[in-house]
Amino acid sequence: MLQKCIERLENEGADIILFICTGTFPDIFKSTKPLLYPQKIIHSVMPPLLGNSKLAVVVPHKEQINQSIKKWKETGINADVFSGSPYSKADEISEVITELNKSYADVVILDCIGYTREMKKRVSEGTDKSVILARTLVSRVLGELLDS
Repeated sequence: MLQKCIERLENEGADIILFICTGTFPDIFKSTKPLLYPQKIIHSVMPPLLGNSKLAVVVPHKEQINQSIKKWKETGINADVFSGSPYSKADEISEVITELNKSYADVVILDCIGYTREMKKRVSEGTDKSVILARTLVSRVLGELLDS
């Protein structure tokens, strides 16, 4: 289905195609236009940005924690990973803030396109840690490609 969507977007005149998910996708999709995968962008940018800082990662679901730990280890980063859905009616962000305050991490990444600027602000104010929002990091890279 994704391949058909890519082809439709190309036919409709898209210059760049961005996957709106920070998950891992197989390298099987074909396109005549650049395909941007947020996970690849984030995992390429974060290691040099961190330096010696410790990273905490927030993902939407508990089931994603082990996968996230593994994926970050592949970049050379031993991250603390926590879960808190940006889509839940319950206030899972407050619970994540409590857990993040127990972490020795200096930097937090909200690793899902669903996390909002308001959530970033709450995590930043609630933890006094630097917080990176996946959606804005990826959109800034996309903006550089589109800015001509």
